[in-house]
Amino acid sequence: IFRTWRVLDWCPNPPLISTFTQLIEVQDTFPPVIVCIADDEVGGVNRPDTIFTDADQCGANVSLIAPSVTDVCDGNSIATMFAVSAAADSTVLGANLGAVNPLPCGEYFASFRAIDDCGNVSDTCNVFFNVVDNVQPTAICRDQLNVTLNSAGSAIVGAADIDGGSSDNCGIDTLLIKIMEY
Repeated sequence: IFRTWRVLDWCPNPPLISTFTQLIEVQDTFPPVIVCIADDEVGGVNRPDTIFTDADQCGANVSLIAPSVTDVCDGNSIATMFAVSAAADSTVLGANLGAVNPLPCGEYFASFRAIDDCGNVSDTCNVFFNVVDNVQPTAICRDQLNVTLNSAGSAIVGAADIDGGSSDNCGIDTLLIKIMEY
């Protein structure tokens, strides 16, 4: 804002008129306020949100709700994700979920912040979440397995011998068999 001032000094003859221009600069120096999830709420550090793997993959396409934002001068400020990190060591995996989806099973946090029209940056809020595999494996056994006994009348049958294509969206860690008595 420019304001022009005219000062009239009546003492000299003729009176002296001086003109001055004043620059009034209005600045917003206050950052937006981002409302973080409390530590003990779902998504907080003590209670991460649980996101289950998709049935057809060993990972999940994660989507999160951004924290709310208020700003005294800019009603359009929104929280923006700027990092997705592994919770164990804070290794940044990507700038947003689109860059890292689908996420494999593990513990993570997403970091949010807001920037207003004047370039003021809010504090950072982290939203914590775990990607968990809750899809049960599918056990498939071979039908009509024929086993030849040795001369002592015994045979060794391992889990791999009776597996007929068992599967799991996150892979099979271990195949086990159990002797059942009838």
